[in-house]
Amino acid sequence: MAHFLGQIGWESAQLKAMGEKSGEGTCYKKASAGWSIWFSLTWKEIPFNKDCSDAPDDSQKSQKIKKNGWSSINDVPKKYICDGGEVEKSEAGKNLFCYVYRCEGGNGDENSCDGYRYRGHGIMQLTWKKQYESFNKWLISQGFDNDYKQVLTDPDEGFKDKDIDVLSGLWFWAKNDCNQEADKLDENCSQNEYDKLTKKINNGLLESNKRKQLFLKTYEILKK
Repeated sequence: MAHFLGQIGWESAQLKAMGEKSGEGTCYKKASAGWSIWFSLTWKEIPFNKDCSDAPDDSQKSQKIKKNGWSSINDVPKKYICDGGEVEKSEAGKNLFCYVYRCEGGNGDENSCDGYRYRGHGIMQLTWKKQYESFNKWLISQGFDNDYKQVLTDPDEGFKDKDIDVLSGLWFWAKNDCNQEADKLDENCSQNEYDKLTKKINNGLLESNKRKQLFLKTYEILKK
């Protein structure tokens, strides 16, 4: 339980990003430190191109190909920057996520805007259309209606429901068999050992040390 709460604590800003505030933030200003994510982002799944068409050849499949081709803020089109001066802040954020999450995980191309629609939601920050479809299938198997609370058609609206928010995290934890790894780790585990659990949730081990700190704080409370 402490491991679960530690991981979702980081993913949900210690449970502050829930309900009305659910949904991955999209506003990146020129000075935002978060741009480093999009500068280093590589394609994770085929087709490895911006229009979702041609699949890569075998030599490309093993390479880490940069997704956006940006190295600094100077490379980023102004329509993606909240204070870029070209479009309104909300539009810039939507434009950015339509682009950076395009053509992967079941998402369509930039024009489909699936990247924005299926950006991170829920206490585990479900991302990509295929994850939302899998979660929807699980909800149906549990007796919920198809597209319950609009989890597929309008996740921004659907995930305002805290039940959906929490259920998505429980589903993700179980789907990735996180208990198997968590049960091996006590409060004395090393960071390298703890990273094996984080990797099941975030393959890039994003802020795994901070996740561990939340786990330790939670464990101290729960064991009393």
